[in-house]
Amino acid sequence: MQKPEINVVVFSGGSAPNSEHIALAEQLGLELAKNNIGIINGGGGGLMEHVAKSAHGAGGHVIGVHFEFEGQGKSKYNSKTISFSVLQDRQKKILELGELYVALPGGLGTLYEVIDVMSLKYVGTIPGERKLVLLGKKYWGNFESLIDSMVSSGYAKSKIKDLYQTVDTVGELLSVIRAGNSTKNVGS
Repeated sequence: MQKPEINVVVFSGGSAPNSEHIALAEQLGLELAKNNIGIINGGGGGLMEHVAKSAHGAGGHVIGVHFEFEGQGKSKYNSKTISFSVLQDRQKKILELGELYVALPGGLGTLYEVIDVMSLKYVGTIPGERKLVLLGKKYWGNFESLIDSMVSSGYAKSKIKDLYQTVDTVGELLSVIRAGNSTKNVGS
């Protein structure tokens, strides 16, 4: 296994109740692995495991940054697992390891991760060139409506819309990754 060109953090659900989202997670893992892009994720089950299994099957590199919480198991498809018992410590580590952040569908943990990245980008703790990409326009539509409502109501500045972008397909995501890492010749 060669060293990945870049590492992408993939936030996603610890469960997998939707076959469409499972297919998207598996395609994401496969395409990232095929393009020599390392994956950092929560290291557990659900959509996280679908991403890891697909990447593992294609020879990809997956680092699971696992939070030990109420029986959350570790994925056997991680190339390496780092475990934490404090959520904030785990979050800090996962953000340090990534050069780009991608959010698949998920629940409260995924929402926490997305909001954390947006907040840290807003205050400059995470450099602006580190993109946050929400994958799946249908799923993330209500989130975008909430952001629009915050802006139109005067509770947030319109620049918060620049803290993330939404794409619908893995192909569109790969284009974003390539554009942001053109000097590294990623996925060509």
